[in-house]
Amino acid sequence: MSWFSENKFLAGFGAVMVAGLGTLGYLTYSAMGKYETAVGNFDATAGQLKTLQETKPALTDANLKELVAQKQELGDKIASFQKELKARVLRVEPIAKEGFQDLLKQTVARVAAKAGEAKVVPPKDFYLGFGEYQAKPPDAKAAPALARELRAIELVMNVLIEAGNLELDELVRESLPEEGGKLKPADPQPAAGRQRGAPERTDPGVVERAAVRIKFTSTDSTLQKVIAGLANHKQQLFVVRRISVQNKQAESPPRLASLETPPPQEAAPVAPDPSAAAPADGTPPEATPPAAAPTGVLSYVFGKEKIMTTIDLELLNIADPEVKAEPAGKRRTQ
Repeated sequence: MSWFSENKFLAGFGAVMVAGLGTLGYLTYSAMGKYETAVGNFDATAGQLKTLQETKPALTDANLKELVAQKQELGDKIASFQKELKARVLRVEPIAKEGFQDLLKQTVARVAAKAGEAKVVPPKDFYLGFGEYQAKPPDAKAAPALARELRAIELVMNVLIEAGNLELDELVRESLPEEGGKLKPADPQPAAGRQRGAPERTDPGVVERAAVRIKFTSTDSTLQKVIAGLANHKQQLFVVRRISVQNKQAESPPRLASLETPPPQEAAPVAPDPSAAAPADGTPPEATPPAAAPTGVLSYVFGKEKIMTTIDLELLNIADPEVKAEPAGKRRTQ
Protein backbone atom coordinates (compact mmCIF):
# COMPACT_ATOMS: atom_id res chain seq x y z
CA MET A 1 0.00 0.00 0.00
CA SER A 2 1.23 3.50 -0.89
CA TRP A 3 1.43 6.50 1.41
CA PHE A 4 -1.43 8.28 -0.42
CA SER A 5 -3.80 5.36 0.17
CA GLU A 6 -2.91 5.24 3.85
CA ASN A 7 -3.18 9.06 4.35
CA LYS A 8 -6.10 10.09 2.17
CA PHE A 9 -7.00 13.14 4.29
CA LEU A 10 -3.49 14.58 4.24
CA ALA A 11 -3.16 13.89 0.54
CA GLY A 12 -6.48 15.64 -0.23
CA PHE A 13 -5.63 18.55 2.03
CA GLY A 14 -2.24 18.95 0.36
CA ALA A 15 -3.79 18.89 -3.10
CA VAL A 16 -6.29 21.59 -2.10
CA MET A 17 -3.50 23.72 -0.64
CA VAL A 18 -1.42 23.44 -3.81
CA ALA A 19 -4.41 24.42 -5.97
CA GLY A 20 -5.23 27.35 -3.69
CA LEU A 21 -1.63 28.62 -3.70
CA GLY A 22 -1.56 28.42 -7.48
CA THR A 23 -4.82 30.35 -7.80
CA LEU A 24 -3.65 32.99 -5.30
CA GLY A 25 -0.39 33.43 -7.17
CA TYR A 26 -2.21 33.88 -10.47
CA LEU A 27 -4.57 36.50 -9.00
CA THR A 28 -1.67 38.35 -7.38
CA TYR A 29 0.25 38.43 -10.65
CA SER A 30 -2.83 39.71 -12.52
CA ALA A 31 -3.47 42.41 -9.91
CA MET A 32 0.14 43.56 -10.12
CA GLY A 33 -0.15 43.84 -13.88
CA LYS A 34 -3.36 45.91 -13.64
CA TYR A 35 -1.77 48.13 -10.99
CA GLU A 36 1.25 48.84 -13.16
CA THR A 37 -1.03 49.65 -16.10
CA ALA A 38 -3.16 52.02 -14.00
CA VAL A 39 -0.07 53.77 -12.60
CA GLY A 40 1.31 54.21 -16.10
CA ASN A 41 -1.96 55.71 -17.38
CA PHE A 42 -2.14 58.06 -14.39
CA ASP A 43 1.43 59.27 -14.90
CA ALA A 44 0.81 59.87 -18.59
CA THR A 45 -2.42 61.79 -17.93
CA ALA A 46 -0.80 63.83 -15.16
CA GLY A 47 2.04 64.71 -17.52
CA GLN A 48 -0.38 65.87 -20.20
CA LEU A 49 -2.29 67.98 -17.67
CA LYS A 50 0.90 69.61 -16.44
CA THR A 51 1.93 70.35 -20.00
CA LEU A 52 -1.44 71.95 -20.77
CA GLN A 53 -1.28 74.05 -17.61
CA GLU A 54 2.20 75.35 -18.34
CA THR A 55 1.73 75.87 -22.06
CA LYS A 56 0.52 79.26 -23.21
CA PRO A 57 -1.71 79.33 -26.30
CA ALA A 58 -0.13 80.85 -29.34
CA LEU A 59 -1.40 84.28 -30.40
CA THR A 60 -2.79 83.14 -33.72
CA ASP A 61 -5.90 84.13 -35.63
CA ALA A 62 -7.31 80.60 -35.29
CA ASN A 63 -7.05 80.64 -31.50
CA LEU A 64 -8.53 84.14 -31.35
CA LYS A 65 -11.50 83.10 -33.48
CA GLU A 66 -12.08 80.04 -31.30
CA LEU A 67 -11.95 82.16 -28.14
CA VAL A 68 -14.42 84.68 -29.59
CA ALA A 69 -16.75 81.85 -30.65
CA GLN A 70 -16.68 80.33 -27.15
CA LYS A 71 -17.43 83.71 -25.56
CA GLN A 72 -20.32 84.23 -27.98
CA GLU A 73 -21.73 80.78 -27.26
CA LEU A 74 -21.53 81.35 -23.51
CA GLY A 75 -23.14 84.77 -23.86
CA ASP A 76 -26.02 83.31 -25.88
CA LYS A 77 -26.66 80.64 -23.26
CA ILE A 78 -26.66 83.21 -20.46
CA ALA A 79 -29.00 85.49 -22.40
CA SER A 80 -31.38 82.61 -23.16
CA PHE A 81 -31.46 81.55 -19.50
CA GLN A 82 -31.97 85.14 -18.37
CA LYS A 83 -34.81 85.57 -20.87
CA GLU A 84 -36.46 82.44 -19.52
CA LEU A 85 -36.18 83.75 -15.95
CA LYS A 86 -37.47 87.21 -16.87
CA ALA A 87 -40.61 85.59 -18.28
CA ARG A 88 -41.42 84.49 -14.70
CA VAL A 89 -41.06 87.86 -12.98
CA LEU A 90 -43.27 90.93 -12.79
CA ARG A 91 -42.27 94.12 -14.53
CA VAL A 92 -41.88 97.51 -12.93
CA GLU A 93 -44.48 99.79 -14.46
CA PRO A 94 -44.65 103.56 -13.91
CA ILE A 95 -47.29 104.61 -11.41
CA ALA A 96 -47.90 107.73 -9.33
CA LYS A 97 -47.95 107.58 -5.55
CA GLU A 98 -51.69 108.32 -5.47
CA GLY A 99 -52.26 105.61 -8.07
CA PHE A 100 -50.40 103.12 -5.89
CA GLN A 101 -52.64 103.96 -2.95
CA ASP A 102 -55.75 103.35 -5.09
CA LEU A 103 -54.26 100.09 -6.38
CA LEU A 104 -53.54 99.01 -2.80
CA LYS A 105 -57.15 99.58 -1.72
CA GLN A 106 -58.50 97.68 -4.72
CA THR A 107 -56.11 94.77 -4.15
CA VAL A 108 -56.97 94.51 -0.44
CA ALA A 109 -60.69 94.45 -1.24
CA ARG A 110 -60.22 91.84 -3.98
CA VAL A 111 -58.10 89.56 -1.77
CA ALA A 112 -60.54 89.89 1.16
CA ALA A 113 -63.46 88.84 -1.06
CA LYS A 114 -61.59 85.80 -2.38
CA ALA A 115 -60.42 84.83 1.12
CA GLY A 116 -63.96 84.88 2.44
CA GLU A 117 -65.16 82.53 -0.28
CA ALA A 118 -62.26 80.09 0.30
CA LYS A 119 -62.63 80.11 4.13
CA VAL A 120 -59.20 81.72 4.58
CA VAL A 121 -59.18 83.80 7.77
CA PRO A 122 -56.80 86.80 7.58
CA PRO A 123 -55.46 88.55 10.69
CA LYS A 124 -57.16 91.59 12.15
CA ASP A 125 -56.66 94.85 10.22
CA PHE A 126 -54.94 92.93 7.43
CA TYR A 127 -53.55 95.21 4.71
CA LEU A 128 -51.16 92.89 2.82
CA GLY A 129 -48.16 94.21 4.76
CA PHE A 130 -48.66 97.78 3.49
CA GLY A 131 -50.51 99.14 6.50
CA GLU A 132 -48.41 102.31 6.67
CA TYR A 133 -49.68 103.36 3.24
CA GLN A 134 -53.32 102.99 4.16
CA ALA A 135 -53.58 106.61 5.27
CA LYS A 136 -50.72 108.24 3.36
CA PRO A 137 -49.14 107.59 -0.05
CA PRO A 138 -45.51 106.42 -0.40
CA ASP A 139 -42.65 108.37 -1.85
CA ALA A 140 -42.99 108.94 -5.58
CA LYS A 141 -39.72 107.14 -6.34
CA ALA A 142 -40.76 104.04 -4.38
CA ALA A 143 -44.27 103.76 -5.88
CA PRO A 144 -43.36 101.65 -8.99
CA ALA A 145 -41.30 99.12 -6.99
CA LEU A 146 -44.01 98.94 -4.32
CA ALA A 147 -46.66 98.31 -6.98
CA ARG A 148 -44.67 95.37 -8.33
CA GLU A 149 -44.20 93.94 -4.84
CA LEU A 150 -47.93 94.40 -4.18
CA ARG A 151 -48.78 92.33 -7.26
CA ALA A 152 -46.33 89.63 -6.15
CA ILE A 153 -47.84 89.50 -2.64
CA GLU A 154 -51.29 89.21 -4.22
CA LEU A 155 -50.00 86.14 -6.09
CA VAL A 156 -48.82 84.71 -2.76
CA MET A 157 -52.27 85.30 -1.29
CA ASN A 158 -53.85 83.63 -4.33
CA VAL A 159 -51.76 80.52 -3.62
CA LEU A 160 -52.99 80.51 0.00
CA ILE A 161 -56.58 81.06 -1.12
CA GLU A 162 -56.41 78.24 -3.67
CA ALA A 163 -55.18 75.92 -0.91
CA GLY A 164 -58.14 77.04 1.23
CA ASN A 165 -59.20 76.25 4.80
CA LEU A 166 -56.35 77.97 6.61
CA GLU A 167 -55.92 80.78 9.09
CA LEU A 168 -53.38 83.43 8.14
CA ASP A 169 -51.72 84.60 11.33
CA GLU A 170 -49.20 87.10 9.97
CA LEU A 171 -47.71 88.53 6.79
CA VAL A 172 -44.57 90.64 7.25
CA ARG A 173 -42.59 92.11 4.39
CA GLU A 174 -39.07 93.51 4.35
CA SER A 175 -38.95 97.08 3.15
CA LEU A 176 -37.48 97.74 -0.26
CA PRO A 177 -34.26 99.72 -0.79
CA GLU A 178 -36.42 102.56 -2.13
CA GLU A 179 -38.07 102.74 1.31
CA GLY A 180 -34.88 102.52 3.34
CA GLY A 181 -34.43 98.75 3.59
CA LYS A 182 -35.84 98.33 7.10
CA LEU A 183 -38.38 95.76 8.22
CA LYS A 184 -41.89 97.21 8.37
CA PRO A 185 -43.81 96.72 10.56
CA ALA A 186 -41.28 96.33 13.36
CA ASP A 187 -40.47 92.73 14.19
CA PRO A 188 -38.25 91.64 17.11
CA GLN A 189 -36.99 88.73 15.02
CA PRO A 190 -34.44 89.09 12.19
CA ALA A 191 -35.73 90.30 8.86
CA ALA A 192 -37.38 87.68 6.70
CA GLY A 193 -34.87 85.78 4.60
CA ARG A 194 -31.83 87.45 6.26
CA GLN A 195 -29.49 85.63 8.61
CA ARG A 196 -28.07 87.14 11.76
CA GLY A 197 -24.90 89.06 11.07
CA ALA A 198 -25.54 89.25 7.33
CA PRO A 199 -24.39 92.48 5.65
CA GLU A 200 -26.94 95.09 4.75
CA ARG A 201 -28.23 95.01 1.20
CA THR A 202 -26.63 97.60 -1.10
CA ASP A 203 -26.65 97.40 -4.89
CA PRO A 204 -29.16 94.69 -5.90
CA GLY A 205 -27.25 93.85 -9.10
CA VAL A 206 -28.83 91.50 -11.63
CA VAL A 207 -30.94 89.54 -9.14
CA GLU A 208 -33.23 91.70 -6.99
CA ARG A 209 -35.24 90.30 -4.13
CA ALA A 210 -38.05 91.25 -1.79
CA ALA A 211 -38.39 89.19 1.40
CA VAL A 212 -41.73 88.21 2.94
CA ARG A 213 -42.57 86.11 5.98
CA ILE A 214 -45.96 84.39 6.25
CA LYS A 215 -47.37 82.49 9.21
CA PHE A 216 -50.52 80.42 8.96
CA THR A 217 -52.35 77.55 10.65
CA SER A 218 -53.63 74.69 8.52
CA THR A 219 -53.61 70.95 7.98
CA ASP A 220 -50.67 69.04 6.57
CA SER A 221 -52.34 68.57 3.18
CA THR A 222 -52.98 72.31 2.90
CA LEU A 223 -49.32 73.05 3.63
CA GLN A 224 -48.30 70.72 0.81
CA LYS A 225 -50.57 72.59 -1.59
CA VAL A 226 -49.08 75.94 -0.53
CA ILE A 227 -45.47 74.80 -1.02
CA ALA A 228 -46.26 73.23 -4.40
CA GLY A 229 -48.09 76.38 -5.54
CA LEU A 230 -45.18 78.65 -4.60
CA ALA A 231 -42.50 76.41 -6.12
CA ASN A 232 -44.32 75.87 -9.43
CA HIS A 233 -45.68 79.37 -9.93
CA LYS A 234 -45.56 80.56 -13.55
CA GLN A 235 -45.92 84.32 -13.10
CA GLN A 236 -43.38 85.02 -10.35
CA LEU A 237 -40.20 83.40 -9.09
CA PHE A 238 -40.61 82.45 -5.43
CA VAL A 239 -37.72 81.05 -3.40
CA VAL A 240 -38.56 79.38 -0.09
CA ARG A 241 -35.60 80.13 2.18
CA ARG A 242 -36.85 78.62 5.43
CA ILE A 243 -39.83 76.63 6.68
CA SER A 244 -40.69 76.12 10.34
CA VAL A 245 -43.53 73.74 11.26
CA GLN A 246 -44.87 72.87 14.70
CA ASN A 247 -48.02 71.27 16.05
CA LYS A 248 -50.71 73.62 17.26
CA GLN A 249 -51.39 71.34 20.25
CA ALA A 250 -48.31 70.23 22.16
CA GLU A 251 -50.14 67.32 23.83
CA SER A 252 -51.91 64.55 21.97
CA PRO A 253 -55.70 64.41 22.37
CA PRO A 254 -57.31 61.57 24.39
CA ARG A 255 -58.55 58.52 22.57
CA LEU A 256 -62.11 59.09 23.82
CA ALA A 257 -63.66 62.47 23.11
CA SER A 258 -65.89 62.22 26.21
CA LEU A 259 -65.77 59.76 29.09
CA GLU A 260 -69.06 60.88 30.60
CA THR A 261 -71.78 58.25 30.55
CA PRO A 262 -74.92 59.50 28.77
CA PRO A 263 -78.12 59.56 30.82
CA PRO A 264 -80.05 56.28 30.70
CA GLN A 265 -82.93 56.18 28.27
CA GLU A 266 -85.75 53.70 28.17
CA ALA A 267 -85.47 51.56 25.10
CA ALA A 268 -88.18 49.38 23.65
CA PRO A 269 -87.65 45.70 24.43
CA VAL A 270 -86.75 43.43 21.58
CA ALA A 271 -89.62 41.18 20.48
CA PRO A 272 -89.13 37.46 21.15
CA ASP A 273 -88.12 35.19 18.30
CA PRO A 274 -91.20 33.25 17.12
CA SER A 275 -89.01 30.37 15.98
CA ALA A 276 -87.62 29.87 19.47
CA ALA A 277 -88.95 26.87 21.34
CA ALA A 278 -91.54 27.65 24.05
CA PRO A 279 -90.86 26.57 27.63
CA ALA A 280 -92.30 23.30 28.87
CA ASP A 281 -94.75 25.01 31.27
CA GLY A 282 -96.37 26.91 28.35
CA THR A 283 -95.36 30.44 29.44
CA PRO A 284 -94.35 32.82 26.59
CA PRO A 285 -90.65 33.63 26.18
CA GLU A 286 -89.43 36.86 27.77
CA ALA A 287 -88.25 39.81 25.67
CA THR A 288 -84.49 40.28 25.32
CA PRO A 289 -83.23 43.43 27.11
CA PRO A 290 -81.30 45.96 24.94
CA ALA A 291 -77.50 45.97 25.01
CA ALA A 292 -75.76 48.48 27.29
CA ALA A 293 -74.59 51.73 25.62
CA PRO A 294 -70.84 52.37 25.50
CA THR A 295 -69.40 54.71 28.10
CA GLY A 296 -67.42 56.84 25.61
CA VAL A 297 -67.27 57.95 21.99
CA LEU A 298 -64.26 57.19 19.82
CA SER A 299 -62.71 60.27 18.21
CA TYR A 300 -60.72 59.98 14.99
CA VAL A 301 -57.96 62.61 15.01
CA PHE A 302 -55.68 61.35 12.23
CA GLY A 303 -55.71 63.86 9.38
CA LYS A 304 -57.42 66.54 11.48
CA GLU A 305 -54.32 67.85 13.28
CA LYS A 306 -53.53 71.54 12.90
CA ILE A 307 -49.98 72.77 12.33
CA MET A 308 -48.49 76.25 12.53
CA THR A 309 -46.16 77.08 9.64
CA THR A 310 -43.72 79.95 9.16
CA ILE A 311 -42.28 80.46 5.67
CA ASP A 312 -39.51 82.92 4.80
CA LEU A 313 -40.10 83.68 1.15
CA GLU A 314 -38.17 85.72 -1.41
CA LEU A 315 -39.78 87.37 -4.42
CA LEU A 316 -37.11 87.48 -7.12
CA ASN A 317 -36.69 89.85 -10.03
CA ILE A 318 -34.13 89.54 -12.82
CA ALA A 319 -32.80 92.94 -13.88
CA ASP A 320 -30.96 93.72 -17.09
CA PRO A 321 -27.20 93.61 -16.44
CA GLU A 322 -25.08 96.60 -17.29
CA VAL A 323 -22.80 95.80 -20.22
CA LYS A 324 -19.55 97.75 -20.18
CA ALA A 325 -18.09 98.00 -23.68
CA GLU A 326 -14.34 97.99 -24.06
CA PRO A 327 -12.78 101.03 -25.70
CA ALA A 328 -12.47 100.68 -29.44
CA GLY A 329 -9.02 99.93 -30.77
CA LYS A 330 -7.80 98.56 -27.44
CA ARG A 331 -5.99 95.26 -27.92
CA ARG A 332 -4.56 93.01 -25.29
CA THR A 333 -0.96 92.04 -25.77
CA GLN A 334 1.28 89.64 -23.93
